Amino acid sequence: MKVDYRELLQELWHLVGYNGFVSTCLELKEGMLFYERDLLLAAYASGLETIIVSALYWACLDSLDALEETASCTERLLGDMPARLLRRDSPIDVQALAESFLATNGWVLLERLPIYIGTFFRYGRGDYNLDDNPDHTLRQVQLALHRGKDDLARELFGGLGATVLRGERIRPCWCKMAHPRLLIWLKGLDNMVNALKATTQLSFPFEDIDKERQRKHNSAIVIDLEAFRNLRRPGGFMFTNHEGLSPQDEVDKIMEDYFFGERCHLPWGALKNIRRHKSRLAPLLLAILENDLLREREIQQQGRGPVLLAIHLAGRLRLKAAVNPLITILAECTVPGVHLVQTIFALERMVDLAEEQLVDLARKRSSLLLDLALADILEHASPCDRVYETLVTIWNRNNRSQQKSLLIDALVNYGDPRALSLLEEARKGGDLEFCRELSRAIAKLQTTNP
Repeated sequence: MKVDYRELLQELWHLVGYNGFVSTCLELKEGMLFYERDLLLAAYASGLETIIVSALYWACLDSLDALEETASCTERLLGDMPARLLRRDSPIDVQALAESFLATNGWVLLERLPIYIGTFFRYGRGDYNLDDNPDHTLRQVQLALHRGKDDLARELFGGLGATVLRGERIRPCWCKMAHPRLLIWLKGLDNMVNALKATTQLSFPFEDIDKERQRKHNSAIVIDLEAFRNLRRPGGFMFTNHEGLSPQDEVDKIMEDYFFGERCHLPWGALKNIRRHKSRLAPLLLAILENDLLREREIQQQGRGPVLLAIHLAGRLRLKAAVNPLITILAECTVPGVHLVQTIFALERMVDLAEEQLVDLARKRSSLLLDLALADILEHASPCDRVYETLVTIWNRNNRSQQKSLLIDALVNYGDPRALSLLEEARKGGDLEFCRELSRAIAKLQTTNP
């Protein structure tokens, strides 16, 4: 007979209780040649995950009311799990195992549950768009997580999950560059797909909800709960290793070869090919630049990595949407280094697109390193009062001769004749070497402005 979602919920109720936990772990342990606690708990969690997503799927095929009932029941069961597992009269080894599960795999399962529920609600309502770019959606999810907008992130990800049920593909590179919480969700999505492929006995990906419901009612599908139990044994799926996935298109190949390969570099002549895929690469480059944790770690280590390459390409491709992330990186670089240099070069290439943000940054933040970087960039801007006044502000707040000597070239290269009075004034009170520098600068500026 067909398995009702309520049968799956009953199985879940048993598994998340003390007796179900102990019996399942003992069964898993007996199947191991060498006991490994982490593997045992991962297999147990995998079994729970399989039953949860399968129950949600079958409830979704029944009705939205059934899905609401299943979601509520699942939330309640997982919420009660700590109280049911942590019994005071249990042996100390069982207590330790239960505590370890709740702190690791159990926490991950609770983190993923809203994603699973959101995915099936969006699928059941038909509230998704197969034309949406998954890279763009994932970038928006990551931005929402960085900004602390968890509800928005879950809502966006639920829509993406619904398209995955319909056959949408997630690029493997996301598993190497995503925000840690987003990575947990992505691996959960992968587990969900594997579970549905293994247990529904229906072709995957799915059709829209109306066709799936019709197919369910017209077929004689028989599902044995033993199928779910088999998947929680070691050797059943627990996650898909994305390291071994081959690229599916040219963008995948670019990300794999240049960003996440052994050397993480851009070979000679590669830019021409990259330009052809600018629009599809843009959300991936932006996601790398906007990933605070990835960026901070790479900048601190001063190593060559995907962030450095994304900075370089953002400038070469003149990505307007990359201006704000680059401004953030510029402000975060507190010591000289390769990331600061590449950010300066990138913003120089699109100073016309970043002029307003650069001027605002100069007004709000001040340090010698930042002032020097801003001056280096703004000297390439087109003549206008706002940029000139910003350069003057930077000049005036760096009072020492050694500081001003580092800013002379920016004023001269910008070429505004009004800078002559600034240089003349500074020459009145400077030391001999500084005055010589100023004299040469004045002569050069007079030559360009006869």
